[in-house]
Amino acid sequence: MKRIILMTTILLLCAISILSGAGQTDQTRSPGTAATDASSQRVELPASPSHIAVVGKAALIPADALFMFDSAHTAKVSMAKTNQGLGDFFAFLRDEENPERLSQNIGAEELISMQADLILTKLRNRSALAPVLEPFGIPLFALDLESAEAWSEEILSLGELLNERERALQITQFFREKEENIVNTPLSGPQKRVLVLQATTGDGITSFSVAPGDWIQQEIITKAGGIPVYDESMNAANGWSVVSFEQISAWDPDVIIIVSYRSHGGSYVEQIYDSPLYESLNAVKNNQVYLAPSDYVNYFQSDSRWILALQWLAQTLYPQQFASLDMEQELRDFYSRLYAVQDEKKLDHLVTVYRESLR
Repeated sequence: MKRIILMTTILLLCAISILSGAGQTDQTRSPGTAATDASSQRVELPASPSHIAVVGKAALIPADALFMFDSAHTAKVSMAKTNQGLGDFFAFLRDEENPERLSQNIGAEELISMQADLILTKLRNRSALAPVLEPFGIPLFALDLESAEAWSEEILSLGELLNERERALQITQFFREKEENIVNTPLSGPQKRVLVLQATTGDGITSFSVAPGDWIQQEIITKAGGIPVYDESMNAANGWSVVSFEQISAWDPDVIIIVSYRSHGGSYVEQIYDSPLYESLNAVKNNQVYLAPSDYVNYFQSDSRWILALQWLAQTLYPQQFASLDMEQELRDFYSRLYAVQDEKKLDHLVTVYRESLR
């Protein structure tokens, strides 16, 4: 009975909202916009959004995209949890001490009663959210952002929807220029075989897993001039696949990158160097086992920091060819130009956290 009353109240509120806006003239509203999202759905906004909600699992990815636009600073933004374990970047960005975050499994009533003008979500969440929102006419825009190419194409679409086309062009140009500086640099010597391992610990046991070949982790390796090491059979997997030491030994990569999304991964690197099992590997013998860089977010994933991962890996694999690349300056450039971080103390802090992530 309570659910029925609540839903009835929501319907009445929506109706009142529609009726109250019916008498407004075009002069009192911003022009409408429309764009096609990652699900190929055409999404329309009658006016610039005053309340944007980023909901569902993997909210970090669409939130990272949104906060590169001015709309994230002029509109109210509600978000699901974005802290993967290394900290809440958006709390840092917005100087929030105790930020409120939506549940990743937000219920229909709460979702509708928020009265957001626009809801952003990761593509994989769309099928569950669309049937709830469509009867109420709440715009739902899905973003995938699982490749370097998507961080250009989908950003342009989001900019179209937010009526920030010029800003979208600036963002995509930033990614394009940084990427071209890496991929167009002539390399000499043999290509290095690179294995990216995600490390996790459960019940005191460490396991290592490998991403499918079509994921951005492998794309970063290729663009940086390396050869990604993985089993093609893993391409059918929906996520990271656990691999045994025997498999890692058979691959015997030249370089190993350890990724830890939830914590500092230093202990995993130490474990590899201290283990008699791994001492015969080329990467271990040549001191070529590295921690993936991070600050509030690990760079080796499909969020906006993939470009920082690319720059770092290129310099790590080919230090002579990329000797002039200053990663700390690139970090400052990234956050100041994409996320409008102008406070030098904040930029210094991000650089410090980055340095510590590599130790």
